[in-house]
Amino acid sequence: MYEKSGKINIFWFENGASNICGLELDDEIVIFDSSLYSKKFEEAIDILQDKYNKKVKKVFLTHYHPDHSFGVIFSKKNLELFMNMETFYCLNSIKKESLKSLSDNSGSDFMNLQQLLTKKKVELFNGNILKSFRNTILNGISVGGHSKDSTIYIIKPDNILISGDLVFSKVHAETQGANIDIWKDLLCKLDTYDIAYVVPGHGTPSGKELLKVQFQYLQDYSNKEKLKKLYSTYLLSDLLKDFEK
Repeated sequence: MYEKSGKINIFWFENGASNICGLELDDEIVIFDSSLYSKKFEEAIDILQDKYNKKVKKVFLTHYHPDHSFGVIFSKKNLELFMNMETFYCLNSIKKESLKSLSDNSGSDFMNLQQLLTKKKVELFNGNILKSFRNTILNGISVGGHSKDSTIYIIKPDNILISGDLVFSKVHAETQGANIDIWKDLLCKLDTYDIAYVVPGHGTPSGKELLKVQFQYLQDYSNKEKLKKLYSTYLLSDLLKDFEK
């Protein structure tokens, strides 16, 4: 599915797969996250470039999980890749047996991940990053919570939050390796921000209310019977729900 809100263009998927988001700027399009598959990622880029007659030059990652990062790493497009240092470390630490399992399950070959990553033009940041594009400011903040390398991006003056997997919209959250307490604290803190629109890591984008919904989900998470009953319509995310580093 495709949804547009102002400068933001979101490709979200009814099977619960991870989202790809494009930010239209005056003279280029910036992408956030890239799916697992390079073909899906490149198709989204081609659609946006044709629609706006502008080039995609930069891709920002929210975290290292393959369903968010592998699309751009395995893409043949020459793009500048932005990520925090912890994300870079995590990508380089994925074990060969995990890559083999993921390759077998997906029908793709991900075994040369680290080799391809060394060939990419990568800009690393430690903690935060601030980018100014004429009429738009992009603030990336390393926050942890969902994963130790999780990064959010806030777009001003539009007050758009690219949450990564801090927010799942009508999709069951992936919590393996997460710090639930930090995650909940972050959602409470973000709820005090002036946010008009939230682009989740999975599922449909919406307003700031997604933060409260995600917080309540995490509150209920330890009660499996309650979780099953209250969130029976939620989707499972794609094949990476059982991914282990």
